[in-house]
Order: sequence, then C-alpha cells, then structure tokens
Amino acid sequence: MADRAHSAAWLVPALLLVLGGSVSVHGQPLTLDLSVSTRYSDNINKQKNPTREDLEHRVGLRLNKRSDDQGLCRGSLATDLGFSTYQRSTFDNRVSGELDLNSYCQPAQWLRWNLRDTLRDRRTVAADPDTPDNRERRNVLATGPTLTRALSRRTELFTDLEYQATRFERSTGNDSNRYTLSAGAHHQLTPRWRSGVTASHTDVDLFRRDESIRRNNLSLNFSRPGDQSRASGRIGYGWLSNRRGPFASDNNAITGELAYDATLLAGTRFNLQLQRDLSDTSTDFDVAIPGLELDLGESTAVAVTSVSASVSQTIRPASQVALQLSYSESDFISVDTREERFNAILELTHPFRPRLSGGLDLSYRRADFDQGDGLIAHSVRPRVSLDFRQTRHLHWNLGVGLEKRYDEGGVGREYQEHFLSLGLLWNLR
Repeated sequence: MADRAHSAAWLVPALLLVLGGSVSVHGQPLTLDLSVSTRYSDNINKQKNPTREDLEHRVGLRLNKRSDDQGLCRGSLATDLGFSTYQRSTFDNRVSGELDLNSYCQPAQWLRWNLRDTLRDRRTVAADPDTPDNRERRNVLATGPTLTRALSRRTELFTDLEYQATRFERSTGNDSNRYTLSAGAHHQLTPRWRSGVTASHTDVDLFRRDESIRRNNLSLNFSRPGDQSRASGRIGYGWLSNRRGPFASDNNAITGELAYDATLLAGTRFNLQLQRDLSDTSTDFDVAIPGLELDLGESTAVAVTSVSASVSQTIRPASQVALQLSYSESDFISVDTREERFNAILELTHPFRPRLSGGLDLSYRRADFDQGDGLIAHSVRPRVSLDFRQTRHLHWNLGVGLEKRYDEGGVGREYQEHFLSLGLLWNLR
C-alpha cells in the first residue's frame, strides 16, 4: 500500500499545477500532444544471432505546463507517456514514461515547501544492448521545506530538509529512503555576483537489504548571470561511508561543479559543464549529467567525474548545426570497478520548403565497462529524417537509420540493426 501511495504521490501536485495554473496570467499555456508511430527493425532484439524482425507500434501522450505567476504555488510539469506493442510478440506490451515535476508552495516569506518527481526508463545493465527487456522504470520523489532568514539586504541564511523515496520497477533491492539536511548562507557580492557556503548531511536506507550510505559535504558556491552568458560553480569536499552487512568502505574526495553557457558572435550557443561528485545509483543524479548512464546492476555508492560541452550554430536563416561531446567516469566504490563513457552527437537540420524540413543525426558512443573481460563497446548510429507540417497542429515524421555495435573483448553483445519509422504528432491544444 505504501508503494502504491508513493507511485501516485505526484498526481495531486501535478493536477493542481495543471488546473490551477491554467488560469495564470503569466503561466505557460498547457500543451498536449498525441503521437502515433510505427517502427520497423530487422534486428529488434539487438543480437548478433539470431536476429528477429518486428514492427513496434506506439501511442503516446505528451503534456507540458509551467506556472510562474505570483500565486501561492509555482512549478513546471512535463510528461511523455506511451504504450508500445510488438506485432510479432518479440517483447511483451509495455508502458513507458518520463515525468519531470518541479514545484513549490510559499505560504510565508520565510517558508517554502518543495516537491519534485522524476520518472525515467533506465537501462538495467549498462553493458547490455538497449532493449525493452533491459529497461525498467525508476521513480524518485522528493519533498520538504526550505526555511530562510534575512540577516541583511545582501545576506540570507537557509535550511533545507528533504525526504526522498526512490523506487525501481524490478531492481527493488535498490529501493531507498533518503533524508537530507542542508544549511548555509547566500550573499549578494555585487548586483550580478552571488556567493555562498553550504553544508549537508545525508542518510540513505536501502531497506530491502542490509545496506546504508552516509554522506557529508561542505562547499563554496557562486553564480553570475549576464545578458549573453551565465556562469555558476561550486567547490568543496565530500565524505561518503557505505555499509553493507559486515563490509564497510569510506571514501573522501574533492567535489565541485562548473557550468557556463553563452551566446557568442553570430548567434553561436555554447555550453560547458564540469562535475565531480560522490553519489549513489538509487537517486536521479545521472539525469543532470549528459551521457551518464549508471549501471543499476552494480553497487550503489559511486564517484562520478564528468565533462560535457555543446555548441550550436545557425548556418543559414533557418538551418541549424549542433555538436555535443561528453565524457564521464564512474567509480563504483563497493565493488572497485570503473566505467568510462564518451559520447559524440552531431545534428543538422535544414528546411527544404516552408512546411518540409530534413535532418541528419550522427552519434558515436564508446564505453569501457571494466568487467575483467576487457569489454569496450563502440556504437555508431546515423539517422536521416524528414518532417512535414501538414497543419499548425499536425506533423508527420519519417526516419531511416542504422545502429551498429562492435566490441573489444567480451562476448555476445555485438549487433547491427536497420530501422525505418513513420509517425505523426497531433497537437490537441
């Protein structure tokens, strides 16, 4: 009963955001899209042998709503829920979904109650191909108050209390309850420069097994918004203690983050993010890091170092080219293994007619899984697409592509897949 209550806990604030925010003057109007698609694959199970052809039919519903008026509660809600069926029954019918809810209510100037929920389909074993049998849903619900007290016009003290519940569809041994206490101060150095200090303590109870995690962190942070750029960062030190039965491990590390995005000359957009943190796989920590996919079949405690950069450019009045690069290194502490990933994605879009545009996507991924068998996976995926806007509310999409994986070391994971997809998107409002 408790798990059922948790899985539906986001519905109440979500409905309040949608219904209450719909009368907001400054809120973003509710958008609701219905999608229908069919995808043919000559190797839908992504195996070297035997391969299986099949058609995947999917119906999806996508909703976006944002409320940023001056009312009691504010927030944003984005969902993408779908139902997939396979014509030759290669896989069972499956419900998939993504949800991002970020909201808060502020009944008093000194008190704010926060609520967020993240739902994702995650790969269970990162070294295996991405198929429905190797994916499961993970839901992370977090809520709690933020208390603030102004010492002066420029200095403010704060205290955060948060309870977080993480639930997995199948890997229930990673289900956890988490309690975090944070306290610190913010100071406005100049009209643009803002700095602060934060200390936090976290206790994680993996109640389905005899394991607990304790983490402490102390950091200094800054932010500087500008007209054409924004920079923010933090530097600190973290202490992480992992206890599982009679086994224990303690790890300390410098932690930090640096984020910078800017609009450069000729409309070029640039983004850079560096991050080093001590965390665990029962959180939604990986959602914020491009290219990071933690192995849910591994240990819980993990030290992550990542760097990502992206640049996009308008090369003609309506043509766009974008390049994304990311690298991450995940150290799973209890089992003393390390995973390294490198991702590169090139995207090009070009309009042929006022209603017709084309796209080219090229991606390359490299993953070193450190499993003792020398497994290093390389994946390439080119895709060409056409988009046709029939009306203001109806869009068609046609895509054709190839996905190929080849390995260094390891056995039985290589595959090659050709696919063709056709879909429509209908904007309901």
